[in-house]
Amino acid sequence: MKGATQQRRGSVHEPVIQSYDTKDNIQLAEHVTIKDLKELMSHFSRGESGPSSDIRLDKTQFMGAITELLANSQWEYLLGSPDWEKRLDMLFNKVDASCDGMVDWNEFCTYMLLQYQEKDAVHNRNAPFRREEKYVKDSASKETITRVCYASNPSRYLSVTRDGNLSLWSMNMELQKSVPVCDSQPTQTVQTFQSGATPRKQRLWITDMCVMENVNKLVITTTSREMFFYDMSTKTYSVQFLLFELEYVPLCMTYWYNKADPGGRSFLIFGDDSGCLHIFNFLQPNKGLFESPTKKQEGHLKINMKDLSDHSLKVHHSLCMGGPVHSDWVRKVVYIPETDYILSCSS
Repeated sequence: MKGATQQRRGSVHEPVIQSYDTKDNIQLAEHVTIKDLKELMSHFSRGESGPSSDIRLDKTQFMGAITELLANSQWEYLLGSPDWEKRLDMLFNKVDASCDGMVDWNEFCTYMLLQYQEKDAVHNRNAPFRREEKYVKDSASKETITRVCYASNPSRYLSVTRDGNLSLWSMNMELQKSVPVCDSQPTQTVQTFQSGATPRKQRLWITDMCVMENVNKLVITTTSREMFFYDMSTKTYSVQFLLFELEYVPLCMTYWYNKADPGGRSFLIFGDDSGCLHIFNFLQPNKGLFESPTKKQEGHLKINMKDLSDHSLKVHHSLCMGGPVHSDWVRKVVYIPETDYILSCSS
């Protein structure tokens, strides 16, 4: 796609048109974090008084500030080259809305706001629930829905009920299929101690579900202290890995990967009923989450938690803070990549 930008000259009657590709344009919204904005704001500030509208940067000062900001980004290889100067010049002309050769903090914030709005508009073209609200019912189960997730490629919704019914929905919330969640121990017999009473069956519940988007996997945890890793690349949604005999019951999960490097390290973090937060650090997830078995196994690969160290070339396991973080069940956990924080709450 071609576009054009007008270089400023003394006469408005003789504009010079310069062609460029949109891929040459520096998209600050794609690379700038909140921390970066705070550092950049210091160039428009006087001490601790915060940014001032009367502090303005000329092209040289602005280009120096942006170069420093993007030094460790994907543009690093261009630093100091003529092509880099061209891109920065183009960026300055866009930010300088007043066309006076100077840029203040308000102009920069306005430009960033427009970039974020454009980014959201592109994202929202395929955003969920684009139409009127719709009430649907999962006819395959009457149990409580434990989790609803969104998955892409192709876009769809996934829901799982407490009793283990996994449903796939279209973007219009039309039920595509329902499959039972595999459980290595479907029921447990619980002996009662009342005289003459018969043993009763106790169901094992689904506790959470999480999508590993970069590797097309779905993780489901149960009260049987197991984690099922489903392969979503096929229509059958078959179990590929089973991690069993976890020390405690996993209750909630979150997953993170770097969208700029989907084959790089990723994290699966989960909290359990002992108050601990566990971190699975997958080193090269696109090359396999776990080691291939040395002996051929029937069905999916079963891995005992105590043998996870045998897979150290693929995944590392650690406890956040080395032990219980909470004194009760962990109910929710999220990872904040901008600050490298893990947030959790308990009962």
